[in-house]
Amino acid sequence: MDYRDEKSALRSAGNYDFDKFLFDVRFFDETTYESVLKKFFRTKPEQIYTHDKARREKRNKFFERILVFAQAKRYSKVVELMFDKQCVVSYAEEFFDEIINAIERADLNQCDCSQKMWSLVFRMEHDLRQLYEDTNTKIAEDIKGDGALNLGLIGRLRSEYGGDFDPDSAAEQMVAATSLALKLLAYKENLYVGQKLKVPPVVEVDMRLCEDAGELQYLALTWKRLLDVANRCVVLGGKASRYIGSDVPLSAAKNGIEVSSHFEPTFSQFEIMDFISSHRAVDGQSHRFFELALNKQIEHALVENVEDIRSLDDGQFLSVDEVNALLQLSELYSTDFFDSKIECFGLTIREWARAYSCLKYHVQNKSALGKLNVFHKADLGDTFIAGGLPEAKVGTAIENLIFGKNSRDLYDTPLLALPNDYYYLSATVVGALSIYSTLISLLSSLGDEWFDSGKKGKGFEKRVLDELNSRGVNAKPISFKREEEFECDVVFVMQNKIFVGECKNRTIPCWNPVRGGRFYESLNSFSLQVRRQVKGLRDNPEVVGEVFGVDPKDFEFVPFILFSQPVLVNRSGHISLPLYG
Repeated sequence: MDYRDEKSALRSAGNYDFDKFLFDVRFFDETTYESVLKKFFRTKPEQIYTHDKARREKRNKFFERILVFAQAKRYSKVVELMFDKQCVVSYAEEFFDEIINAIERADLNQCDCSQKMWSLVFRMEHDLRQLYEDTNTKIAEDIKGDGALNLGLIGRLRSEYGGDFDPDSAAEQMVAATSLALKLLAYKENLYVGQKLKVPPVVEVDMRLCEDAGELQYLALTWKRLLDVANRCVVLGGKASRYIGSDVPLSAAKNGIEVSSHFEPTFSQFEIMDFISSHRAVDGQSHRFFELALNKQIEHALVENVEDIRSLDDGQFLSVDEVNALLQLSELYSTDFFDSKIECFGLTIREWARAYSCLKYHVQNKSALGKLNVFHKADLGDTFIAGGLPEAKVGTAIENLIFGKNSRDLYDTPLLALPNDYYYLSATVVGALSIYSTLISLLSSLGDEWFDSGKKGKGFEKRVLDELNSRGVNAKPISFKREEEFECDVVFVMQNKIFVGECKNRTIPCWNPVRGGRFYESLNSFSLQVRRQVKGLRDNPEVVGEVFGVDPKDFEFVPFILFSQPVLVNRSGHISLPLYG
């Protein structure tokens, strides 16, 4: 297969241009045709349209024509693949339409726009405060007489239904549900100004409306979970089934459901490995945070009053959270973000970390208007400037932190914009956010667009080479040109083997199906890349002889891929090492 034809076919499929796609794949056999379509779904995951009916129609026609073509060619595997994808996207979109209709019928939707928006926010605030109070009470109960704690059980709460649950996870679900509910209502009420949400002025709402807001939060959470599972089925494999009448499962039929749809992800070996890797990464982040927090030396770099900070470069910080974020991101990206001038949306990573740290300080120490955390832009700006942010970048920082269409949730962008340059800032949300987790979420969603990936890769390569050489391993990068150019990140000889490695400084998918699909395809390209380097060295033995003084014909070549984060890979034909940066 010519990879230029594959690239063109993927582009045509992304545009839903069947005639051009058919031309691009005219020489493909069934296996290759199926492989290209699977790659299309992994690299172009935006196949489910929650609002855009025109794109739905264009996609449906494209899918139908592929299905007809495959049936005519008797490509049974392609027919099965396209039928499964059609079912997933169509059933999911029917559910999304039903959720939108349910929002229209919700009791809260009968109120005016201001009451709807603020009852959602106040419901979230009330539930989060109650959750934190319950958690603190439970922790106090868990402390034994000698002051010891059972870390396996500490802080877990008992639900009204009798089961235990993690309060941190529950808080994240509350914030995620409220964030999505605000987005759905903003779309319906035309509250977006450009990409940002402009919320009506704060109004008082009674507790009954806050209770009604729970229905919208539930619908929003249903929306999020549906989108996650449907995307996973589209990108990484899975099916959707529909049952009617007597075929409906008994548990659903008892509740009056006459038609039920079920989404069944396949959960491939790759996804299982991703799940394990994600948990290892989170555990590692937590351990490093607590090591830093317990380090007495860090106390000398922390200030209690923002006015004590002279500049961004004075070596002082507002919180351990801020220092931890910069340390871990510097390690992850093999770049010193304490000094780096690389910008993301107009701010360096150090400025991003300080902006979040200033928000935390502001809600904890600054007086608000009345009892609400409503602040004027000038008040926030004063705190940012006192915290060392350059005055010219304060406007950029505030704009970046406003909740909008592209926000993941209120952790990432906690400012709700009000009229006349006022902003609502949730103390419960901002107080609980992790600066590192928030920034890694932002940067992961951008891929390498914000960062010179060449510099990022070279930084990690240097770390690997320095580490190997410090342990007595004569490791070197090798670049050479014959008919083609070859660039090996790290090569070393050990016993009767020549190790040839590629260093990949990539963030892991962390159970996100869209990023997972792209990472899966990256693994394939990484494998081809390192095998190409091995072939180049094997076909040109004089290169190894010049660098290491050995004849490679007497050695076994061992290709490997070294990741900066803990990555588990267990796939046939793929040699990869789960090593740590």
